[in-house]
This record gives sequence, C-alpha cells and structure tokens, in this order.
Amino acid sequence: MVLNSKADGRVFPVSDSSQTVIDCLLGLSEKYGVKTSLQEGVEQILKLEKGFEIKTSKQTIISKTVVLACGGNPKNESYNWLRDLAIDIEPPVPSLFTFNCQNHMFNDLMGLSCEARVSVEGSSVQETGPLLITHWGFSGPAVLKCSAKAARILHEKDYNFSIRINWLPELNQDEIREWLQKQQTSPSKRLAKHKLFDALPQRLWEGLLIRAGVDANKLWAEISRKQLNILAETLSADKWDIKGKTTFKEEFVTSGGIKLNQLDPSTCMIKSIPGLFAAGEIIDVDGITGGFNFQNAWSTGYACAHGALKML
Repeated sequence: MVLNSKADGRVFPVSDSSQTVIDCLLGLSEKYGVKTSLQEGVEQILKLEKGFEIKTSKQTIISKTVVLACGGNPKNESYNWLRDLAIDIEPPVPSLFTFNCQNHMFNDLMGLSCEARVSVEGSSVQETGPLLITHWGFSGPAVLKCSAKAARILHEKDYNFSIRINWLPELNQDEIREWLQKQQTSPSKRLAKHKLFDALPQRLWEGLLIRAGVDANKLWAEISRKQLNILAETLSADKWDIKGKTTFKEEFVTSGGIKLNQLDPSTCMIKSIPGLFAAGEIIDVDGITGGFNFQNAWSTGYACAHGALKML
C-alpha cells in the first residue's frame, strides 16, 4: 500500500480510499489463514482455570488466549460485559465529530474549505488547519482536532458551546485592522466586494462582509471606522454558537474504554487476567484525525499478537 503524507502529519493511501486499507487487511488475513465469523456476537467471556470460554450467539469456543479488539462505543452500558470481568472502564464519550450550527448564514457556502484557526471558548483548545463549511455547520481537520482535544469538556456542556474562527490565521486582529485602514486611505477606487486577502475564497469574503454588515458595493473610503473594526473582529475572532454535534453513530472515535493502568504496556495484556489482551479503540486511547487512531489499533494489535504468541 503506497502512502501519501500531508503537511500537517496526516497520512493517507495515495488512492484516498478507505477501501485500500480494507483490502490490505483482508489480503493479509487470507494470506495467514485467519478464520472470520460474521454476524456472530460475543455474549460472554468466562475465565477458566486454563484459558477462556467464549460464548457467542452461535457457539462456545475454548481458547488459551483472547484479544479484545471490538472497537469503541460512546454508550457506557456497552461496556457492561467487560465490567463483569472486573475490568475498570473510563466512561466513554464521543470524539472526532463535527460542529452543528442551526440555521447558520453560510448555508449557501457549503462545501467551501479554507485554512482557519478554530478556538473553543472557555478552554485553551485551538487548532489551525483546513475548515470545511457544511450545510449543518463546520467540519474539516481543524474542527475534528478541536473535538478530540475538548471531547470531555464538550460532553459536559451537552454540546452547547461557542467557537471563535480566525479566517486569516497568519494574522492577528490588529494586523488585519491596520490592513483594512490602509485600504480606507488608499487613493484607489476599490470596492469592498473585491477581496483583499488571497487566502480567502471570493464567495467566503463576500459572506464575511455580509456577516460584518459591510456594504460590498461601497468604496473602502465610504466605510466607517466602526464598520472596519467589526470586520476586523469578524475576520479574526468570528463567534459562532454551536448547538450539538454529528449525529450518533457518525462520530469517528470513542474517548474512554479500558483504563490504561489495567494493561501491561509491553503486551497490552490485562494484568489481572493473564491471557486476556486488548487492542485498539476499546482501550482508553484516542488521537486526532490523520491516521493516529489507526496507528493505535495496529501498534496495540501488534503488541497483543506477540504477547499472546509467547503465552502459547
């Protein structure tokens, strides 16, 4: 599988298709004779004197070792079967989700993307990167990274919070204001609707003018100092009230799961239950967007495999 690394550290197959990753994993499974049972849920795992009894919806399996690699779930009760094994669970919350903004005025700009800085008000969380305007609000790496770092904060707020967007992350508000004031004193007959910053798409620039209450058809010299200040704030610290997140089951990752102090860090074996291992999202590890959660799954899976082989 050929990979392509982005400037911000994200890594993707050159195909930009998740099917490439799926095909790679399925191909390796077939190569090494891995048996897969579909539509067969695990109902209970019992610790025996030597090994485990695994009860599924179709059969009972006896095994010397077991690896838990079933992914995460944002619902707390989904981990009850692990609590039956006396495993401590960090309460799960959703991570890597988009921000919903009801009836927002940028609906006609959906699909537009630009570089921006997103800050979560009431916290120190902020991220710079591509921001995507959607029909329901905001997405893109900048938003997804904020949602991961502020996952528990936003859960406590029941996903009602505010963000600030700097649409020109390379500039602060004073620098933007100074640039706007230069346009006001310039002898040119330039209209406000002609964008001043190359980093902003024209349609977004026009939308930001409307949001700041600036008449796009006026000359810069005709725009008041008060309007310039409002525009400078809109460009650098645009406040949006967020009401909710991506709908359930569309979050990418779960924050929470088996507490890390339960695991042997070299093998990912649960220390209190020899022979029982855990890998991937079921443990309390979640990362930002860009392949880091895949890497967690593969690295912990590798550790589990070697730990289980040593026991066998």
